[in-house]
Parts: sequence; C-alpha cells; structure tokens
Amino acid sequence: FLLAKSRSKADLLDAMKNRRTYASLDKNLQARYTVNGQIMGSTLRAAESYRFDITISDPDTTNPKDKITKIDIVTNGGKVASDFTPTPDYTVHWNTGVSFSGTNAGKKYFFVRVWTAAALARVEPENPDAIPALVAGTRDGISFVRSLAAWHLGRLGPRHPGIEAAVPELRELLNDNDPSARAEALVALENLAGKGAPPAELKSLSAHG
Repeated sequence: FLLAKSRSKADLLDAMKNRRTYASLDKNLQARYTVNGQIMGSTLRAAESYRFDITISDPDTTNPKDKITKIDIVTNGGKVASDFTPTPDYTVHWNTGVSFSGTNAGKKYFFVRVWTAAALARVEPENPDAIPALVAGTRDGISFVRSLAAWHLGRLGPRHPGIEAAVPELRELLNDNDPSARAEALVALENLAGKGAPPAELKSLSAHG
C-alpha cells in the first residue's frame, strides 16, 4: 500500500520515494502513524525517546476476523520495543512514547506491526486441536502466520496439556529467516520455561535463555 495525496503518477512516485508504504495480508487494512510529528517513512533526528501516534482501521466491519487485536513497535533484530493489546475493534488508536535509551539504545529503525483476529488468532486453548493447529502454523509458508502461531503457543503456558510437542518446533523457529518469527519464538520459549512448574521437556530451556 502507498500513502499518497492522490493516485496521480507524481504523487504515487513521491510516496514510494519517501517510503510512505506498508504491506498487509488484508486487502484494505488502513495504517497511519506519525513519530514525533513526522509521517511514516520519515528519517528522524536521533533522540532518547519518540512519540508514536498510530491509527489502524479496517472498513470490513461485518467480518470479526478483521478486528485489530494487537499492535507492536518493532526495532532492530525483530525486538519488540513496545506493544499494545486493545479491546478488539475495527478502528484502534494508540498514542505512546518509546524510550530509545538503555536496552533500546543505538537502534537504527523501527516499524509498526499490526495483528488482526485471523483464524489462527481464534484458536481456543481448551480445544484439543489447538496444539496441533498452532504447531502446524509454525511451519506455514507465510511469516506472519509463523509469528502468530509462536505467540499463541507462548500464551498457552507450560501447564497446557500437550504443550511439550510445540517445543521442538519453537526451537526450530529460532533459525527462521524472518526476524519477527524468531523474536516471537524466543519469547514463547521463555514463557513456557518460566511460568509455574514446567514439564520435564521444558526445564532445559532455562539454560538456553
């Protein structure tokens, strides 16, 4: 998608030149945001903190799958600098500040990642098919699906029946070519190792954290 003033050739080329672009698996998701008052795609002056003003919307208000469920601010190496989980809706506004000092110091870029209530996101934990469905998702050809599957597996926790079957797939995902998938797999493994008393298969994960 291009964020352009009009569909004229000059305005479309201007949008591409200035990186006012975004990609989406949804046909009409609308993403708009500024950082320190500068439109998406801008080159910013170095600062210790940045103010994000993000608006995400989807016009398909009769389709529950298109509700926005999560927004991430992602920086170098797929690191999530900040995230927001709103009440799912078709339009979500998020205004937040992110510090780029400390663990975020020296980051060179960031982008906004949006999650919607896709079919994978609606896997119910009590469903006995949840683990096989999510494990299969970690091998999907679309990186977005792999990331989402890893995120949900981490949320299920170490006491969820059958969760040990997901551990090898999550470890494999640490070598994924997509930084977001790698990051979600790492967080999932840490969650599974750190909540409650994990099954024996998960106890060794603490040594790999």
